[in-house]
Amino acid sequence: ITLSAAGNTPETVRAGSWAQERGAAVVAVTLNSEGPLAEAIKTAFIARNGDGNQILLQLLVLAVLQREGRDVSAQLRALASLPAATEAALRTFEPTAAAIAEDMKDVPVTYLIASGPLQGMGSTFTSCFLQEMQWMHAATINADEFFQGPFEVFDQGTKSILFLGEDETRPMSERVERFLEQYGGTIHRVDSRDLDLPGIAATERSFVAPLVYYALTFRLAAHYAAVRGYTLEGRRYMWQFAY
Repeated sequence: ITLSAAGNTPETVRAGSWAQERGAAVVAVTLNSEGPLAEAIKTAFIARNGDGNQILLQLLVLAVLQREGRDVSAQLRALASLPAATEAALRTFEPTAAAIAEDMKDVPVTYLIASGPLQGMGSTFTSCFLQEMQWMHAATINADEFFQGPFEVFDQGTKSILFLGEDETRPMSERVERFLEQYGGTIHRVDSRDLDLPGIAATERSFVAPLVYYALTFRLAAHYAAVRGYTLEGRRYMWQFAY
């Protein structure tokens, strides 16, 4: 599965073409039906926005699982309810997003801790939104690796963001939370248990959490841009020249 939002990333196009030429089953997920990636890969799925890309990735995986005999009906029902659930979650999260951005806008380094399925969304926020779009020093720490070194840099003056999910890895993040409550500074918790997700079965909340957090991080990034005065579209190097 190859993914490129604009469909222009040359390394992705080359990798997909290389695999396709050698007989591998390759699909593209992109926003651009006329981009190099969609043109290079025989089977391309086109979404309308970044959230759509995330849904397409889920549908592709569910299709493979269904082909292997797995019952994915509960996950498909959850995805059907996701638009309304995401909107409700965003309304709940808005004041929190504003508070986090205001308090964290000038920290020397932003540390975000997450575990399991929320790890990817945490990395997207620190690498794409903060480093790429806001030129801020930031890093996502896997809660499972927090006590393998990273915890040594935390003290009462260190502010952090903690993503808490409802999956089986939650105890790892809760362990970090207990440490930070004793030795760290301000903790900004984003807990999926606090989110209103109408229409989502309790058993599927952990499944949709990364998709909901994808939308939440977009709103959080918008608040950062507002309080810092930097547009999310600005780039210093990306797309400015060949590298």
